[in-house]
Amino acid sequence: MSENGAEDCWPTMDLLRSEPMQLVHLIIPMESSRRAISYLGELGLFQFKDLNAEKSPFQRTYAAQIKRCGEMARRLRFFKEQMKKAGLSPSATSTMSNDIDLDHLEVKLGELEADLLEMNTNNEQLQRTYSELLEYKLVLQKAGEFFSSAQSSAAAQQRELKYRTWVKDPLTVHYYSNKK
Repeated sequence: MSENGAEDCWPTMDLLRSEPMQLVHLIIPMESSRRAISYLGELGLFQFKDLNAEKSPFQRTYAAQIKRCGEMARRLRFFKEQMKKAGLSPSATSTMSNDIDLDHLEVKLGELEADLLEMNTNNEQLQRTYSELLEYKLVLQKAGEFFSSAQSSAAAQQRELKYRTWVKDPLTVHYYSNKK
């Protein structure tokens, strides 16, 4: 415990034993409710009772916030999957802060998700373009090889044809026979 005895006035609560308790009804403004409940929860001296147990989760006043949090959790799972896919390991450290603005967090996660989806789309398009260009390169190489062999074959045939006509030409035959 502390030297000034401040922690001594807050005994630890054990829910398995019978301890003196009081039922208190708190009315907290909506703007500060998250911070107040978070602080009370950190103290560990309170047990909360659901006064709307008969209502379904969709009839409660905070259903929209739960849906928003569920959507943010989905985005975070998507980021985690993408990090694993890229070979990165997500950090296990938590930077828990009491001053989390869920609206700002929701906007930031939405922006990051849109950016990541756009990058994935661009990456897929680049992969398709690369594959097409690689295919074109291979086709051009094969065509080049074909035309190169055809050209050398044609040149050889042309030389042979030229040699045959030169030997059969009567003037050249006469020239060779006079030289002997």
